[in-house]
Amino acid sequence: ESEIFLAAWKLASTVERLARCGLAGELRSCVAPLAAVAAFGGTMAGQAPLEQGRRASRMATSALRSIFSATADPAVAVKEALEAGGPSFREILAKASEEDPCAQDVIEVLYNGRVPLPEWNNLSLALPPEKRAVIQD
Repeated sequence: ESEIFLAAWKLASTVERLARCGLAGELRSCVAPLAAVAAFGGTMAGQAPLEQGRRASRMATSALRSIFSATADPAVAVKEALEAGGPSFREILAKASEEDPCAQDVIEVLYNGRVPLPEWNNLSLALPPEKRAVIQD
């Protein structure tokens, strides 16, 4: 068995980049792990330095926002995120929202039932609708 593992911030960064490039709809299965990283800062499995944990949390929150924005009906994704984030997830996100606007958007989706804003920086949204369908399929 390999003892090689990737840092949570690297995984969150990869998912966040893929989501911003128009693949957010395909990344819904990443919601629970991203919520766990956002809640715990990637420090669950190892001794990540504090700054890496904050970085992982910010990237995971941004990826969650992108995925919620691309999901037509985010109800299942919201349930998965709430379960993975744990009972103090709201407080963690509220504290993070002081520095990260994506955290406030995620709070609005998870706890206030608001439909997330479309991703203005999602590259696929800049394309005409007929080209978008090709990328999303």
